[in-house]
Amino acid sequence: MDQIVADDMKIDGRTYRGIAEAVESALQGPGPTVATGRDGQPLADLTPTPLKERLTVVNAANEKFLAPYRGEIQKLLPVVRNPANLPK
Repeated sequence: MDQIVADDMKIDGRTYRGIAEAVESALQGPGPTVATGRDGQPLADLTPTPLKERLTVVNAANEKFLAPYRGEIQKLLPVVRNPANLPK
């Protein structure tokens, strides 16, 4: 379905997928992640890498920008992700 939408919008499929992933990640919201060692115990806090810091900033900006559209996006995601909606 992503490829069909990308073709319809006349953009590259990879570009469209990147946009779609950014939108979907902003809707999910950040969840707590705790790294664990082999024994299952939480590892000590690790200093975030520059990439992780940048992704945190970008995800926060995406979430803020998309907030007014959250309900509409959540309603449309199951439609877009449903294989039964693909043309036959």
